[in-house]
Amino acid sequence: MRKSWVRIISVFFIRKVVTELDLSGFERSYSAEGGPLYAPELMLGVWLYAYAIGITSARLLSRRLGEDLPLRYLAGGARVDNWALSAFRRRHAVGLNDTFTQVLEMARGLGLGKLGRVAIDANPGQGQRQPRSCGYGATVAQRTSEAAPQRAPLAAGL
Repeated sequence: MRKSWVRIISVFFIRKVVTELDLSGFERSYSAEGGPLYAPELMLGVWLYAYAIGITSARLLSRRLGEDLPLRYLAGGARVDNWALSAFRRRHAVGLNDTFTQVLEMARGLGLGKLGRVAIDANPGQGQRQPRSCGYGATVAQRTSEAAPQRAPLAAGL
């Protein structure tokens, strides 16, 4: 029961944070030419929530947009296809990563969660860390302290 309440609260939290963000960097990358696109706040909110619940596949996310109420809420009822989701993630990979880090830091600052080390490995055997992988052992705390000046104006608005 608690897990579903946490998800509902996090949906509203993500929705509020996305509406408060300055999305001009996302919007500047599009030109007036071409067909209609999905709003950056829609795509950003959907991807942030998807990452928070462990969905990283555009195909799975597209399927879940029709099934999960929290995702449908963030998408405003729109059925976004996996091509559009994947294109947005490719185009805005750095911005999406930075925004996700900011949202995690704000949630931690408000007492909604805590940050730690997370490791995901699809390899069924025991692996060896290569020297060039994992950012040479950089921790979440080191990376978040580097991004602190960027988060301050955003956190002040909440």
